[in-house]
Amino acid sequence: MVLPAIETNPILLLRFVKDTSPDLVTFVKERFTESGIIVLTEDITADGTVFGITSSQREIEAQAEHDNLVKPISVTVRAGAKIVQKDEKVMECFTVENREDFTKQNQGDFYDVEGLFSSSDRVRLIYSILNSINVLSLGIHTSNLSRRFDQMKIRYKDDQESETKQKSRSLLFSSKQEEEQSVNTSLFLCNVLEVNELVDLITPVHIPHLKEKIFNQVKNFWKTVPVQDIRDYYGEEIAFYFAWMRFFTDYLLFPGVLAAIIRVARYYRGDTIDNCELTPFHGIFVFLWGVLFLRDWQRQEARFAYSWGTFSSTGYQRRFFAVRPEFKGVLKVSEVTGLMELHCPSYKRQLKYVGSAIVTLVLLVGAFFVMILSLNLQGYVHEHEDNYHPFHYPWLSILAEDGHAFDSASFWKCYIPVVLHVTVVTCMNLTYRSIAEKLTTWENHETVISHENSLICKRFFFEAFDAYLILFYLAFYERDITKLRGELISLFIVDTFRRVGTECVLPYLLQNAGSIDETKAGITKKDDSITKGSGNHSYLDDLKKDEYEEFDDYLEIILQFGYVTLFASAYPFAAFVAMLANVIEVKSDLLKLTLVCRRPRPVRTDDIGTWKMFLNGIIWLSALTNCLIFAFTSKQMTQFLPGYFTVDEDNVPAPIEGKGWIIVFLVFGIERALIMSGLLINLVRSKVPEDVNVMEERKMFLKQQEYKALRSKTREEVKLEVKIKAKSILNTQD
Repeated sequence: MVLPAIETNPILLLRFVKDTSPDLVTFVKERFTESGIIVLTEDITADGTVFGITSSQREIEAQAEHDNLVKPISVTVRAGAKIVQKDEKVMECFTVENREDFTKQNQGDFYDVEGLFSSSDRVRLIYSILNSINVLSLGIHTSNLSRRFDQMKIRYKDDQESETKQKSRSLLFSSKQEEEQSVNTSLFLCNVLEVNELVDLITPVHIPHLKEKIFNQVKNFWKTVPVQDIRDYYGEEIAFYFAWMRFFTDYLLFPGVLAAIIRVARYYRGDTIDNCELTPFHGIFVFLWGVLFLRDWQRQEARFAYSWGTFSSTGYQRRFFAVRPEFKGVLKVSEVTGLMELHCPSYKRQLKYVGSAIVTLVLLVGAFFVMILSLNLQGYVHEHEDNYHPFHYPWLSILAEDGHAFDSASFWKCYIPVVLHVTVVTCMNLTYRSIAEKLTTWENHETVISHENSLICKRFFFEAFDAYLILFYLAFYERDITKLRGELISLFIVDTFRRVGTECVLPYLLQNAGSIDETKAGITKKDDSITKGSGNHSYLDDLKKDEYEEFDDYLEIILQFGYVTLFASAYPFAAFVAMLANVIEVKSDLLKLTLVCRRPRPVRTDDIGTWKMFLNGIIWLSALTNCLIFAFTSKQMTQFLPGYFTVDEDNVPAPIEGKGWIIVFLVFGIERALIMSGLLINLVRSKVPEDVNVMEERKMFLKQQEYKALRSKTREEVKLEVKIKAKSILNTQD
């Protein structure tokens, strides 16, 4: 079963807000129709008018060529007149002229009958067409829609930008060239509608039988995640997350098995985590494992990107992934294409980065103060008799003592400050999320990917600060490995059940409990002549579902990766627990994506983005944290060098006087040796595997051969072609 013709079913749903004037809806529909968008259905719901839109095959093929969509193509390799190899497949940008060479390259339920575009390709191309529609057509100065916007005092032209464009064109082109290079100065229609809160939702339509096929993979516990199907249905960005999760879970087998062996050995030897001689070697292994994991993932990532047509080696290629319609700049001749393109100087964005960093730093200081107060309320901060504690507030910490309101020894009172902490942090995260989104929009990123990466950076630092602060405090200030290990265990157990419950089970139950039939929802058919096909509008139920946000899924697993690597010497069994938890997590995430959330917009990308940077930072930092835990937080180093340590009355090890410099030298010597080993691994193992490099070089070679073949045509061949064409034209006229 293949995808039906694109003209027969809605691909996207666009919902106007409630009480939008009918004439505005009509004018928008007329503008869509002029620009190649087909409004198949129009429904009036309790929340507003909903368009079910699509386009024609001809339009999406033209858009695919415009967007430089890369697809597999069959080529014939020649050496002069001799055919060396026929039907060799390479990845090439789609062109309408050579469409026959691109067809039949992909087969399956997720592709059209010609094997040309997948379901996610269709959605992405319709989005691209929709976001490229201006309020006014090129050369048109007024319309019913623009006059309606004027009445509503809605701005749909950027007068300053228009003036800049006119000046740029007058300097660069003659009148004839100016006409050819003319640029539409009205704003993008969908952006105007969303900014002015006339449209509140644009979302892809789920295809029931494809969604069910992916869901069947979830129901079978032993089946692996269908990464290729996810890519063909949800797009590359979502597919990369599930591919990374599957790769990470499989890779956890190595430290997980080692942790289980150490756990059994420690049990039979009667050791604790504090004095186990084997645990430090687990910390060393986990660091080297982390370096190798990230490098092998980068290699696997390159293979996926090449097979999906998103492998890119230059910034210019990444521009075509998804250009933001909100991007603003000055019209300038591109040094690459020679065409007029919007350009924003890099120094302006860098200055805005500095402004965003200052705002984020101020907010992090406020979050740090809240964390310190929470540590006092939870009883983690105690005043030492022999020295001053800078973070101790007696008027708060006394509440955690025996018999008081937040008694840390009580079965239920100890959870009160935890609940207060979670509540306050949740409110802070929601507030900072809104601020981060505004800051990122202010930075004026050109592509969706760069915009998302910048937003992820801001939000991750805030969330990670909350997750890791208490662990770093227990490990390196209190130097209490027992409390540190207990905190890690509670984080793993509670967080695993919380994720499955709050992200998947609870939303699904609430949706089913709150579901109502179509008549109660107030859905009516506006015009029978508009609706085509069966008239079944069950896809409108998708509008009631939650929006899928990939950030939370990534964040949870990246934080988990930090627990496994940063504190491997404190809780080695974390790797084994994480492996089991991720088997459940990847299934629950796919279940949430399939049943609980609306279908997300497909986004082209060639990797997991900024998350790789966080993984890299955590891995290199883990070399230091595990060495410090080995030497100063636990008694692990005293098992190897008992003559260099003494134990005080609180059972805390301390270097013997005169031996401290040797301990510090050994700790940082081990840390530097680990870093050098990691650098050596990265040096020996390249980011891009040889097979991908060979395919890229092969593609370049074939392009050169094609170029040489075109230039090697003789004058006689050119003249012969001209004569044949002229004769054909004369015959046609006769």
